[in-house]
Amino acid sequence: MFAARGAFLLAIYMNTIKYFVKRYMPNKVHIIASNLKSTLNYYKYFKILKNLYYSVSSNDIGNERIVFNLVRSHAEGPLFFESFLATKLHELGAKTNILIDDGVLRHHDSVQYQDFIKINDVVFRTKIASNFLKRIPLYKKYSEFIDRNGLKEVSLIADSFIKKNKYFYKNINLKPYIDSSVIRYFKSAIGFPEKECGYNKIFKICTENAVISILVALKVEELLNPDIIITSHGIYSTWGPFYKYFKQKGRKVITYGFSGCINNGVIFSKKGLVTNKHDDGFFNSYKDKIDIRVAKENIKNVFNKRFKGESDDLIRYNNFTNNNNILRKVKDVIEGRKAFALFPNVFWDASLTNTNSIFNSPEEWIIETIKYFMKRKDKILIIRVHPSETIFTRTCIGIKEIIESKIKKDISNINNIQFIPSNNSLISYSLFPYIKGAIVYNGTIGLEAMYKNIPVFIAGKAPYSNKGFSIDFKNKEEYFQAFNKPEKILKYQEYNKENLIKFLFYYFTLNEIPLSFLNEKKPAYPKLNYIPSMILNDKNLKYIAETILDKHDFFQEWHWNES
Repeated sequence: MFAARGAFLLAIYMNTIKYFVKRYMPNKVHIIASNLKSTLNYYKYFKILKNLYYSVSSNDIGNERIVFNLVRSHAEGPLFFESFLATKLHELGAKTNILIDDGVLRHHDSVQYQDFIKINDVVFRTKIASNFLKRIPLYKKYSEFIDRNGLKEVSLIADSFIKKNKYFYKNINLKPYIDSSVIRYFKSAIGFPEKECGYNKIFKICTENAVISILVALKVEELLNPDIIITSHGIYSTWGPFYKYFKQKGRKVITYGFSGCINNGVIFSKKGLVTNKHDDGFFNSYKDKIDIRVAKENIKNVFNKRFKGESDDLIRYNNFTNNNNILRKVKDVIEGRKAFALFPNVFWDASLTNTNSIFNSPEEWIIETIKYFMKRKDKILIIRVHPSETIFTRTCIGIKEIIESKIKKDISNINNIQFIPSNNSLISYSLFPYIKGAIVYNGTIGLEAMYKNIPVFIAGKAPYSNKGFSIDFKNKEEYFQAFNKPEKILKYQEYNKENLIKFLFYYFTLNEIPLSFLNEKKPAYPKLNYIPSMILNDKNLKYIAETILDKHDFFQEWHWNES
């Protein structure tokens, strides 16, 4: 009782100190206070996870060796979720280990340019967290798989790659992973980070990370010989090369992710990258089992919230409105011409990984589409920039700067192009009544437009491509020609509307598995007041574990299991 009260008072004390330091003292002191608070949290987390692990007895009845490549032990969401799942798998008889970095990696792709917390702070926190966790048999430190001599070689290998501009290592091309990390760090796009201060340093750090990821994978294969790899990312220099190494070795590699449409949900994929919402073939196998009446009612409720901006994933942004000033301007610009709206992603968004199709990049898609419309004054192009560019994920270089650097013109001076910036309060759905088509690379708004009977032009590989209700272009010529007859796309969509409704039910309801111990108000964050038995008795956690062990074909079947 007294210990609990002491911990409570200490927490209040630390929060008070942190406030005054942040308010009245320099950043360095604030960071020290923040790191001290994190240290206290890690000790609290250690005790929770230790109690959880030792509350379980395993019969070791299975032969499966499962390795989680957690890496970032300082991040509460992934740490707790992977620990809970690994413990459940351990209870079911699997041999599980969780890999945590203890200062071996140069950074974790969790810090970005101009963040308050810097790379060195994350490395410090990682060392502290891993120092607690190493006392639990479940966890293995990265330093157990690469020694100091190996780390010295890493810098030389990275220098060699950069000098020769060749990035193949152990038959794996590291360049895509390095580039994705650099772009994420600078919140930028291909071809632009080179102009940023500190680019060379960050590029080398990311190159070293990619090499370390491969070297650790080699040693993990030798010492742990895993049958199954589970990782929160198959991308970036921190996770990507490790993922790719075991994928090429023919091991089962499973990816998972948070922050979908519900705060307490998690998404899994056995065969692809979860960032692409890869469905493992589930929809085509199960669409005939989906009751269309149930799907219609469910999606009606889901979209009522979405179109008001009230769903969990949209609330994370600012409040939206039907900005009448902008809508009047849009209406005036159209003047009887056909209007199309282009909805770009943020360029460093993880969801763009491996999504190129008829265009080589999202940047190329936007520029070529703008040039097409510039030559056709009978059509209007509205560009609605993603709200996260300035509100939630905040980029260093925006769509507008990228466009104008390529077309060498001020986009606001092109009379048949209407540019709506990210920080505008307009809810994007309010454009739907004014447009003859929605243009997307792979964004979710493409599905929402189809639901509202708007022709959708898909320029990349979307999660809903080739599912039987969208037009999927084979080349650029088909894509551009389609703007002349959008009604053909609409006719196809309307004919296959039932397939769309079933897919929407899968995408917004079945694809995310809700977990009772995750917070409904805060994405990817656990409820820390849960006792071990409550966590391990979560029926959906058990279902996830059983699916990993191949007792079920698809993760998305949880819905039928729950029913």
